[in-house]
Amino acid sequence: MFKEKKNIVRLVLFLLAAGIAVYAFANGVSQMGHRESGYQTISYGDTHGDVLYKSGLTLLYWAEGDSAAIRELTAAVQKVYADSLYRNYMLLDARETYEGITNLATVNEQAGEKVSLTGVLAEVVKDALEKTERNEGYSMLSGVLYDEWQTLLYLDDPSAYDPSVNAEQAECLKALSAWTAPDSGLTLETEAAGDGSVTVCLRLPEDYRKMLSEMETEAPTLDLNLMHDAYLMDLVAADLRMAGYTEGVLFSQSGFSLMLRETETLQAFLRKEDKEPALETKGPAASVRFAAGERFSDGFGAYTLGTLKRHSWFDARTGDFRNKVDKAVLAGPPDAAALAWELIRLNCSEDPGQVKQPDGIRCVWTKQ
Repeated sequence: MFKEKKNIVRLVLFLLAAGIAVYAFANGVSQMGHRESGYQTISYGDTHGDVLYKSGLTLLYWAEGDSAAIRELTAAVQKVYADSLYRNYMLLDARETYEGITNLATVNEQAGEKVSLTGVLAEVVKDALEKTERNEGYSMLSGVLYDEWQTLLYLDDPSAYDPSVNAEQAECLKALSAWTAPDSGLTLETEAAGDGSVTVCLRLPEDYRKMLSEMETEAPTLDLNLMHDAYLMDLVAADLRMAGYTEGVLFSQSGFSLMLRETETLQAFLRKEDKEPALETKGPAASVRFAAGERFSDGFGAYTLGTLKRHSWFDARTGDFRNKVDKAVLAGPPDAAALAWELIRLNCSEDPGQVKQPDGIRCVWTKQ
């Protein structure tokens, strides 16, 4: 279904982190030879660069001293960062399996069979399933529905395919959203063990399998979608802390920022063009920025059709948009997943003004 439109999708990366700033970032310099004290851009290195680039994360790390000392420190940070990012990206990958690794793609590939998950992946899956069961705008079983909207957001001209004007697309989204209902039969069964591991089994009803076959889609059913980048950022930040590297800040292309430094202030802007931050939080801290319908630097990732603003932060259960929130920033402790969850709740509420964030998380938003 809609195979012809998928063929013209541009698989491009975008940068939203321009709307998030940290004091003194302008002093950060990363050069091949001479280094000056300040924030250094930590590269991925030559190993697994193609995979790491797809992760969409960027790390800036504070280093000071002479050039030799800065190069030595950044090389050490790079090793920990690249290894962590590569390992965790593979674990959370719902599309591709890797030799010797059990990941989300393994669960999708072995649907109907029991798969044992351990370590951080088990913790992420348990948390994502708990959020799914809360039924407040998120579902880790809506991977195909999420993929349909991502396809639209990256078309050259999505206006002809938007469900508001395209009956076939609307019917497709409706059919997919029916399977996110708690009683649909599409489930992820779990059995927790005392050692922290969890055994899961993805149950795909025959009618659901038939629908996917007719759609000719390769999108995964089990997918972290709206929570993916936040989970990845948190896992990488945890590994950096564990290794003793706490002088950096992580950015994601989807608008997240996570400050590890205690001596820095994280500034979050409601609009990219704003001169004054909407929120300031002393590190360690995290923030997320959202703007409905705002295209990214390459001109993709969102679009506006009349009064409708389309973006990634839709209701993952239904594929619908509440069209209540125009722009928002949230900031709080260094927990990107917690901020992602609160942004989902805000965007998916019929009355965002009644959504109360937990203690420690602050939110500023404007109406559409």
